[in-house]
Amino acid sequence: MTVTCCDRILVLRAQCGEHGAFNALVHRYRRRVMNITMRYIRDRADAEDAVQNTFLKAFRGLKHFRGDASFYTWLHRIAVNSAMTARSRRAREARMFVDEVRYEDRRESAVASSLDTPEWAALTAEVYAAVNAAIDALGEHQRTAISLREFHGLSYLEIAAEMSCSIGTVRSRVARARDSIGNQLRAVFDGSFEHAQQNLALSDHQ
Repeated sequence: MTVTCCDRILVLRAQCGEHGAFNALVHRYRRRVMNITMRYIRDRADAEDAVQNTFLKAFRGLKHFRGDASFYTWLHRIAVNSAMTARSRRAREARMFVDEVRYEDRRESAVASSLDTPEWAALTAEVYAAVNAAIDALGEHQRTAISLREFHGLSYLEIAAEMSCSIGTVRSRVARARDSIGNQLRAVFDGSFEHAQQNLALSDHQ
């Protein structure tokens, strides 16, 4: 009861523009929001991003909070939605990268003929791992820029406005992100292509 009353006071003060009051709410509930987020996202870095997104949404939406439920109940719903959105986005990003790589490399007849083999299934799992590792390795700015460009379809101008930077900076971040991800995926696929081609050559001589 004391916490609820204290929350109401902090919310009212935050709604009046007192940033310290909202920071107090963040400090009070950050660990609990992280625990909620980790139920949906195993990667801690992604979970941290979802936590920050939760409090950002809460800060922006605080003016609409009317106290029909407790502040924590309201925050809990935001945290769950943020976590589920982050999990879905990561899965979608991984699938899109894998599909793009598959499309490019199916032009190789040796590989196309072996797509349904156990070796290809193993390769797919390896690519998913490489994609996740590549995305995790990107800096925050590069990860945001490539996601807005490739997965949300924003123009460079729109991304520049979203990230408060120049179009040239956006282009540079997207290019570096593509190079980094491409290098990791190429390392996975090159060895597999060579192996597939060798097997095909052996079969031709049998």
